[in-house]
Amino acid sequence: MPEARMLGATRPFLEGRLHRRVEPLGNVRFVRAEATDLVLRGGRVTGVVMDDPADDGLRDADLLVDATGRSSRLGEWPGRHGWGEAPSTG
Repeated sequence: MPEARMLGATRPFLEGRLHRRVEPLGNVRFVRAEATDLVLRGGRVTGVVMDDPADDGLRDADLLVDATGRSSRLGEWPGRHGWGEAPSTG
């Protein structure tokens, strides 16, 4: 029987490594703010609405990453726009 192996890492460790690898890419921008809804255009998600007093709070994006964990509201937002709720496995 093969020997079992396991590799463990903390979330801060993984986030730090990912941040350092992705940050140098010219087409990536990190934004720390609270997202409050989705921006939909032409039947697809094109960005997020953010609680950011510095501007209008709208952020267009080709890729969005929700890293809020269990407290995420992302599953509820499509329903606000007439779509079904996103499936959940948790």
